[in-house]
Amino acid sequence: MAKDNLAQFGRCLHNARIQKGLSQERLAEAANLDRTYISLLERGKRNPSLLCLISLCRALNISLSELFNTMSINSGLFWFLCGNEVYTDSFFRKIVLKVLPDKHFTIP
Repeated sequence: MAKDNLAQFGRCLHNARIQKGLSQERLAEAANLDRTYISLLERGKRNPSLLCLISLCRALNISLSELFNTMSINSGLFWFLCGNEVYTDSFFRKIVLKVLPDKHFTIP
């Protein structure tokens, strides 16, 4: 299950990078990360820390919610980032549509 989530996140990151017209090298430089790490993230081979996610979002000039907006809530593990807390779907599955616009999510 976790590998599926990492792969899905990788696709989100890849799509965001392509939309911004950035190469992996340019994104890595802007986020102060290694290009090979960007590649591993995009292929779902690494689990990024919150600080890494923030660096990527700043480099892409997007919010965390914009980066995650294509992730499906039915992936089995939905992450909701709030401050320094990371919550799983066991809590948010019940209320996420009341908090976030439903156009961003697929409900099982």
